[in-house]
Amino acid sequence: GISYFHGSSQGQLVFETYIVMVLNGLVVLGMILLTESGSQTDMRKGKLMAIIGLVFVAVFFSLLLSAFRSKAQGYPYSFLFK
Repeated sequence: GISYFHGSSQGQLVFETYIVMVLNGLVVLGMILLTESGSQTDMRKGKLMAIIGLVFVAVFFSLLLSAFRSKAQGYPYSFLFK
């Protein structure tokens, strides 16, 4: 089958680099939404931005941890996904 992640922590595939780059970018986008939500004059828009930012950070950071767990066997931490 097709493998997007290298089996060990000693190597990295090109597509794996792109996946990690996109996941990191989405975590940063969530952080930006969280920080900018406090400067909104409209409370409803600020709350929505904060909730979306929190979901982005939680989900995509959890996916990053999951990808790291698949490479570093025995890594004990996870968040939402195994």
